[in-house]
Amino acid sequence: MKYVGQQSRIFCFILALLLFSSPYLAAAAKETAASADSAIQVIANGKPLDLVVKPIILKGNVMLPMKSLFDKIQINASYEKGTILVIRDGIRITASLNQTKVTIGDRVVQLTQPPTAQNGRIYIPVRLVALILNQDVTYDAAKKQVTIGFTQEQTDAFQRNLFEAAMHGDAASAEAMLKKGADPNGMLIKMYGQNTPLDYAVLKSATDVVRVLLKYGARVEHTGQDLGFTTILHQNSELLDMLLTAGLNPNSSGNTGTLLQTASGIIGIGNESGEFTNQLPNVAVVQVLLSHGADPGIDDSLTQAVQAESYPIIQALLQAGADPYKLDSNQSTPYQRSTSRGISKWMKIQDKQPVIPVLHLVDDKGKPLFDGTLALRSNDSTNRTQMFNWSVGTAYLDLPDGSYTLLNVSTYSTTTLMPKGITLVIKDGQVESPELKLPAPNVLGTVSFSSPDFKDNGSLFIYDSTGKYYYGTIQVSNKKFQTYLPAGEYRIVEYNDGTASFEVDSSFTLGENATQLDVSVTVGALKQLNQH
Repeated sequence: MKYVGQQSRIFCFILALLLFSSPYLAAAAKETAASADSAIQVIANGKPLDLVVKPIILKGNVMLPMKSLFDKIQINASYEKGTILVIRDGIRITASLNQTKVTIGDRVVQLTQPPTAQNGRIYIPVRLVALILNQDVTYDAAKKQVTIGFTQEQTDAFQRNLFEAAMHGDAASAEAMLKKGADPNGMLIKMYGQNTPLDYAVLKSATDVVRVLLKYGARVEHTGQDLGFTTILHQNSELLDMLLTAGLNPNSSGNTGTLLQTASGIIGIGNESGEFTNQLPNVAVVQVLLSHGADPGIDDSLTQAVQAESYPIIQALLQAGADPYKLDSNQSTPYQRSTSRGISKWMKIQDKQPVIPVLHLVDDKGKPLFDGTLALRSNDSTNRTQMFNWSVGTAYLDLPDGSYTLLNVSTYSTTTLMPKGITLVIKDGQVESPELKLPAPNVLGTVSFSSPDFKDNGSLFIYDSTGKYYYGTIQVSNKKFQTYLPAGEYRIVEYNDGTASFEVDSSFTLGENATQLDVSVTVGALKQLNQH
């Protein structure tokens, strides 16, 4: 028996050697063996993935390393006792090693190649990846390339569509593109320059699009434009709050100062024809900035609020620590500026806005005169003259009850002189006739200079025909001026360009009921330099 057993074992060993050396079984053995193929590249939504563990070929099928792949594409999967579990959008997906059945919720799908374990690692077939991700996953044998999701051409189209959605304020389309893998921080430089979709969404004040972009990871510091200033221009406090919450610096600054300084003042907005409109500050925007830590102590925000004559913004800045007696960048204080505007009573924290007499000024067509300066003389024994600047069409006249004579009104383009005066009466803290409609200019003038070194902007000093009674000054802009004067004889004796005064001797007569008189003025020799 011992002999026979030894012969049998020798025979079996020799038979095994013969079988495995045969060409047919050698080929079969090669087919069942798994081999890593480092040449196979994996592309996910147009981007190459650098997998720590490389794919393998098993029985002619590409198998992907589960952990290495899922770590890269951020898929949470668990593996326990031979079962793979992934939960996608609330749906349980399970697969087992060496089993072709996959359960997706309440349905079952059959694989041609099951998951397998090789060298201590789990590998899954391309089809299982497609089922887990609910995306197309293909293998191009010629290119040795696994494509997950979309091709480069498709992802480029998604990125373009994301920009278009941002530009048109289409939040639903923007989110659809982001779900397909569009990059919220991506740039298409040839088409849109150094800008991101977030830049365009903010430029269009598309709040819902910005919300979606931030949700998918848009970075406020990764943009080509100044998001804060653009949002302030749109006066979109909700959008500004989102950007500040996402990391926008509340104390950032630009050409117009800090965000807070810009938001606290009047903004001139130009159009394509070169015309400008004035945008008043928005208290909600200022409050959002302050709530996120904007510091009114580092800029001229209080000065800007005073010049905009905004009581609620002045109060918000004072409560946030703004100093009304601190010198601004033009070496004046907010309090000094408030005095020239008749609103110094606003410059302390208070619960109720003080009552100040107001005068609303409009032109001959009834349009509010946005800003300017007026002079009043008291009709009591003091005969005191006071000047008030105004903005937003309203002059605050911080004066006691009494009778006053309006001497002149000057705006950027027109000076209205009133030699006979207009009487204003203030009673019980109110102007009895609170709206003043100014007459249309009846004198149009042109200034010429004896030297090209003269400045084109300045002031003309106008007197009566004797040159003894001074009426006031007329503003000159780009060598032109316009004014309203009552009928009479007048003489212009001086021009001042801000640095020096120059001789002028020009007389003219304005007749009764004159609607327009053209006047030419020649500026002559230097009289004296201005005192500084």
